[in-house]
Amino acid sequence: AVPTIQAIFATQAEAPEDAVVVEAIGHQWWWEFRYPDHGIITANEFYVPVGRPVALRLRSADVIHSFWIPRLGGKK
Repeated sequence: AVPTIQAIFATQAEAPEDAVVVEAIGHQWWWEFRYPDHGIITANEFYVPVGRPVALRLRSADVIHSFWIPRLGGKK
């Protein structure tokens, strides 16, 4: 497990300071997206601005979830 954790932290890039922060919280059967800098919360709809970096923070409220944006590639 230790090599896996080391690999995870080694591959995580720091978000730029001007990144839009989005907190994605997995619930059973739906996703909650919070934009803390803007005071916005959406359900099952993930919006990102064009031309701006995004810092996506994934969490779960209950069980393990799989997050996937089909147009960006495979599941994480």
